[in-house]
Amino acid sequence: MKLYREAESESISGEEKQSKDAKAVELIQSSAEAGNTDAQQMLGSWHLLGAAGLAKDVTKAIEWFERATAGGSMSAQLMLGIEYFSGEIVPKDLPKAKAALMIVARQENDREAAADAMYYLGTWPTDLNVQESVEWLTRSIETSNTVERPTDREKKAIERSGRTLQIIAERRMTVEISGHKRKEYNGQTGEGNERHTTRT
Repeated sequence: MKLYREAESESISGEEKQSKDAKAVELIQSSAEAGNTDAQQMLGSWHLLGAAGLAKDVTKAIEWFERATAGGSMSAQLMLGIEYFSGEIVPKDLPKAKAALMIVARQENDREAAADAMYYLGTWPTDLNVQESVEWLTRSIETSNTVERPTDREKKAIERSGRTLQIIAERRMTVEISGHKRKEYNGQTGEGNERHTTRT
């Protein structure tokens, strides 16, 4: 938003910045209350970061993201999924994160958001075997490649997923076998009581 960008400029005084921030918040708040999902997401982001002169308020941020999500915003849905996935700002909640990210990954209208969601699903910390991880990461790359006018965001998404796939491939080259009966490691299984390393 123009007023907010102007308020963030280093060339204006503190008093002028406060005035522009206040006006930007007033306009965005009004638009958000009227149901504009972009405004709702922006207001949520400002509360999350403590930006535009607003105090940091995670509860209000989540409320605005949820309102934007209810209105069909995939970007807000993605933000919720990432926050619940990371647990950095809100308490980690993997079931909520997965539910939100699956919705984003399955939709067709915002491929940038879908590719990001697929990346997080491909790096899930629990209940994910190597094959599922590879499939999600590959889909993330393929989806990023279908964006008609790629931006730095898509290029970074492709690089990030590609690096993760490379790490998976390197880890699968070495299979450690250990345990009394059978142990599964990176989707491969082996038997034996002795600890040894096999290169494939």
